[in-house]
Amino acid sequence: MKQKYWTLFSFITIYVIVIALILKFSANGSTAETWVTITTGFILIWYTWETMILRQIASKQLDLQLQPLVIYKNDEKEEIENIGNSVALNIKIEPVRKKNGDFMREIIFPEFTAPLKPNHKTEIKTKTYLNGEEINLEHSAYLNVKHATDQSILIINFENQIGEKFYVKQLVAPKNTTILEAKRI
Repeated sequence: MKQKYWTLFSFITIYVIVIALILKFSANGSTAETWVTITTGFILIWYTWETMILRQIASKQLDLQLQPLVIYKNDEKEEIENIGNSVALNIKIEPVRKKNGDFMREIIFPEFTAPLKPNHKTEIKTKTYLNGEEINLEHSAYLNVKHATDQSILIINFENQIGEKFYVKQLVAPKNTTILEAKRI
């Protein structure tokens, strides 16, 4: 916001200096013409300022229209959902690794090559490992709300259709999933 005001201040300062130089070096200038020129200049500065603000707003709206938002859900089944406004591509969920004493539990998520349209979800099948050996669970017990005993952090990476990268950091806990952070990388 400060940058906008400095830009406006710079335009006005440059304009005032140019007008002062013109008035100083033009001995035969008419007063009416001078004031018309000054008024026209201020109108042009104001118009430029307003146009800059409209361009910034349009740019923000375009960014929001092109932003997917992929979240993990584990209500009845494990799935991811795109709750954003654009198609999500190259979705990757980073593995969850938890060490508890002598036990190392790891949950691996599949990579997605198919795009996920806005307001669509897809079921995912995870693989759970305990000390490096795959264990067969109906759902990954470490993330399933029926079996979970503590919290896990999931990081979901994805792109929009123009290649901009995003990520969501999500806390998964018993009967609760919370988005901690969602931003462009």
